[in-house]
Amino acid sequence: MKLIDKPLTDLQKKFAELYVINMGTKSNYEIAIESGYSEDGARTRAYELLNPDICPHVVKYINKLKSQMEDKYKVTYNTHIQEMWRLREMAKEKGNVQTAVRAEELRAKATGLHVEKQLIATKSVNNLENLTEEQLEDKMKEINKLYGGIIKDEAE
Repeated sequence: MKLIDKPLTDLQKKFAELYVINMGTKSNYEIAIESGYSEDGARTRAYELLNPDICPHVVKYINKLKSQMEDKYKVTYNTHIQEMWRLREMAKEKGNVQTAVRAEELRAKATGLHVEKQLIATKSVNNLENLTEEQLEDKMKEINKLYGGIIKDEAE
């Protein structure tokens, strides 16, 4: 019997299941201890269990569990629309109109029926085109005050 087809022990199964459930939230060492491995050898055991050259049967089981989790929690267009509809109906049954409207809005956005557009306009104070006549006169006075002597010399 090949090692990859070898049945898993209860500890190996528990480690694999906890590994998939706690991926990213606990260290491999912590998962090994929680699975029932001793603290002294937990780091080594975790390494071995996750190494496909040493324990391919455990890695195969972990990959199978990951695949099942991905299928279970996968979001597709259809599942998203159906879930939003279900939540909308629940909100309507409870008389929560605002939540029902929001759920319907999100369903419409997901289908492309509701597109949110934003126009952002900026006005630069330094841009002379955006200034009023009064502001332009003030600006000319300021320029003349600062650079009047230079402008006068150049004009002569």
